[in-house]
Amino acid sequence: MGCEMSQPASASVRLAAWLCLLFAQVVGLTTSAACAAESGPNLYRWIDDQGNVHYTDQVPPSQSKQGHTRLSEDGLRTDVVPPALTGEELKKADEEQRRKAEENRRREAERVADLRLLQTYRTVDELVLAREGRIAGIEASIRVKRDLLRREQDQLVKSATERRNTVRAGKPIPDKLGSDIEQSQHKIREGYAAVIGLELDKDSVRQEFATTMQKFKRLKKISDAEPSDKGSDAPPIPNMISCQGMDQCRSLWERASAYLRAHSDKDNEISGGGLLIGFQKDQREDRRLTLSWTQKSPTEPVNIFFDLQCKNRLTASLVCTDPKAIETRETFRSAVLQSNTGGTPAP
Repeated sequence: MGCEMSQPASASVRLAAWLCLLFAQVVGLTTSAACAAESGPNLYRWIDDQGNVHYTDQVPPSQSKQGHTRLSEDGLRTDVVPPALTGEELKKADEEQRRKAEENRRREAERVADLRLLQTYRTVDELVLAREGRIAGIEASIRVKRDLLRREQDQLVKSATERRNTVRAGKPIPDKLGSDIEQSQHKIREGYAAVIGLELDKDSVRQEFATTMQKFKRLKKISDAEPSDKGSDAPPIPNMISCQGMDQCRSLWERASAYLRAHSDKDNEISGGGLLIGFQKDQREDRRLTLSWTQKSPTEPVNIFFDLQCKNRLTASLVCTDPKAIETRETFRSAVLQSNTGGTPAP
């Protein structure tokens, strides 16, 4: 450690500086106030690259990045200039500043969202109504898709019947007929993929509102012990199975096909192109059971979807009324996911 003057000074000032230096070296202390009091009004304390402490009446330009302390006539600190930050320190400071700014933006966005939530809904019942309205809109879209599917299936049944009759007559199948059948199968698979997407959207809405409900209760200070809405639960779609891996999916498809055939007329089924269509009928209804295999891309799950469509012979109503037929649809998933021996769940 040391004390020095960078410019010529009076004998008394030089003597005070040297006494400061001697004191610091002998005792090992650097009392800035004592040094500053003896050194005059323009005394600076700074540390060089080697860690030595200096007291001068100005800071050398070469040491300006090291930082310094300006002392008053009474030896008190009047100004402190910290050392210049290194490149790594500047980078860390910028990252910390960005992190704090992002955290402030997140908190502000959350505050605004909470305020909007409280302004939009006043009670839990209003949230439930909003959720059910969203789901009702999706179900309306599903009905439209199913109507289009029914028409395309009617066309496929007509084309498949024509092909069957052509084969029985021993005639060659026209190229256009084969093309029409392939096109109908493709449209039906796309239609069921759209229906599945909408069914999954319903689950997403339920999950979204479940999260919103929890936040609303927290903001309103509503206890979880109070009766809660059970409609936020999102049970698995009972007539759909998702799988990954060709071995597993093929095994499930075979089981699903066996399930459909066990509940339909085997003589008139239509199969091919990831579709299997079977038929049921009684004195009141004509029923169509459809199994579809859809997959958006090779990296996404395969969806095996079981559909039931009904038509009343007297009223032409499309609402299924037979309890056994409805049960066939509702138990599809659980039935197929059981092995043929012992009821062990499928892998």
